[in-house]
Amino acid sequence: MGLPRLMLAASLSTVLFIPNAFAAPHAPSAPVVKQCIEAAHQGAEQTQGLPFEHSNVVRYHEGTPYRLRVSLRGNGNAYYNVTCQVDKKGGVTYQGFELGGQPVE
Repeated sequence: MGLPRLMLAASLSTVLFIPNAFAAPHAPSAPVVKQCIEAAHQGAEQTQGLPFEHSNVVRYHEGTPYRLRVSLRGNGNAYYNVTCQVDKKGGVTYQGFELGGQPVE
């Protein structure tokens, strides 16, 4: 493989990889987000079965208490904006939810 082809392959792999790297913090698979959703399902029947939409986990730093906000998509334009408290050890406590017309930022 010549140098130009190698450079093209490297460039394409970098471009294709970058969007996935930025999407990861917003995925519901982030441990604290997943725990918050599970806690909300146990604490509020209305949130059960609602799909994940967005969270503010991108600003979370491990080892620091944090107010985690997670949006679950309801019917129509409704969002169930769930609030959880994350402690220093990463433990998640469900605080409640608000029904709103926009997801959390």
